[in-house]
Amino acid sequence: MRGKICPMMSRSGKVNFIFAAVCLPLIFLLGCAGGANDSAEEPQDDAATLAGEVDSVETEENEAKLEEAQEEPTATPTPSPTATPTPFPAELVLGKDDVLFVEDEIVVEQLSSPENGWLVVWPDTGAALVAEDALAHIEVDAGADTDIVLPIDSEGLTVQAVQIALHGGRTEEGSFAADGSNLLLIETLAIETAATRPMLQTSAEVISDDGFLRIDEVRSNGPAWVAVYDADQENLLGFKAIPAGPSADVDVPVQWHNATTILHLYLLADAGNVGEFEIDVDEPVLIDGEPLTLELAVGLPAEIVVFDQPMIDRAVVGRVTSPVDGHIAVFGDSNADGFPDTIIGSAPIAAGLSEFVEVELDANGVTTSTVFSLYTDSVVDGEFDYFGDDPVLVSDGVSDPVPLFVPARSDVEGMLVVDHLSTAEAVNVVWVATTLDSWLVVEKLPVASGELAVPVGLVQVAAGLQNNLMIPLEGVSAGDSVRVMLYINNPDFDLFDPERNDFPLQANNRLVFVEFELK
Repeated sequence: MRGKICPMMSRSGKVNFIFAAVCLPLIFLLGCAGGANDSAEEPQDDAATLAGEVDSVETEENEAKLEEAQEEPTATPTPSPTATPTPFPAELVLGKDDVLFVEDEIVVEQLSSPENGWLVVWPDTGAALVAEDALAHIEVDAGADTDIVLPIDSEGLTVQAVQIALHGGRTEEGSFAADGSNLLLIETLAIETAATRPMLQTSAEVISDDGFLRIDEVRSNGPAWVAVYDADQENLLGFKAIPAGPSADVDVPVQWHNATTILHLYLLADAGNVGEFEIDVDEPVLIDGEPLTLELAVGLPAEIVVFDQPMIDRAVVGRVTSPVDGHIAVFGDSNADGFPDTIIGSAPIAAGLSEFVEVELDANGVTTSTVFSLYTDSVVDGEFDYFGDDPVLVSDGVSDPVPLFVPARSDVEGMLVVDHLSTAEAVNVVWVATTLDSWLVVEKLPVASGELAVPVGLVQVAAGLQNNLMIPLEGVSAGDSVRVMLYINNPDFDLFDPERNDFPLQANNRLVFVEFELK
């Protein structure tokens, strides 16, 4: 189909159309060429614009963060401070003893000081502290130390207590001038010196015949007692009051009839009623934590202790003390002057104490009244030379020396020596002598009047002398009171029958018995 021009287009319109159709493309091309140069510069502008936009965003973000930081501040860590050394506390340790014995020095076991200063020994007088009164002093540095030695003149000490003080304020150039104004620490310490320390000293070797033991020197810091005990330290033999301070040549009365050749001396503080000896109250004086005591070997005065007893072919001497080795002799009769005449037996004894000495006798020479005497073994051969060189021993007491003769009767039917420390298990009969076969009976004594004694143990004993018999007991307790008695044993009956057949033995019309309390 052919095209047709619009009937509306004029001639001039045709020309314009041709111009547009030809020129417009050309103009377009020229415009594109010029636009290329413009487009080369435009990206830079865009980048700058973009950078500016980014900078603007970042600035806004930073401003926002700053605002947040101002609204909610963040804690900044604080650096640790430099450590400051902790000062040493003021402390001192003197030792464990309640009382310190001072010879030439005082030792402080441990010391701690916060500053340089002095360690000072002051007399404990209650007076103000003045440098001139110090007994000893030594420089100490800040810090800790041990075994600090303070030299001291113990002979010049007249006090029984001192004060150990730590003073501060010492400078490098400063001289000792400590007083109460720079006092860091002070401790009081009881002391003893050679001149004040309690003591007991004696050179005594014997107890005198009048019964005294001499103590050469005693020293006490207060009222006290010197007490004398036997070898077992169980029996108190004597005591003497001692004033405070030193005492010399103190004579202590001693029950030497019960003494042993080994004695123990104690210094007891008079802790109760002053001047009244109270054995349960007056405690031993302590030295370095131990009782002040002295063990002493002594000779005892010559003595014979013998009981009246039936003497058939033997006799028992309960106790003999002698300063020398010797012999105990038994005489059956005396001459016109009353001195022993006919010897019927003898036995050797050692120097010191001898107990329960058995002497064999010539039965044909035994008389009603016998005499016991001591003789010195001059040759020391153990043989008794009555007619030769062995002289009779004499007393060297305060009166004129006299021979030691002790009488004893032999016309008794029975004799008993019982250990008073026997217990509820058994009674120990140390010696028993009878002229007849007998029963040795232990009876429990009645508590109320009108009650009868009850046998709680018995043994048979033959006529003669026997020792160390143990009698087992039944039905008794510690603290019960008992009686040990001899009964004649009727030979026609084997059983003990005190109601009809076996009757108490009598010696010189007196019953033979011993009463005591069981331990």
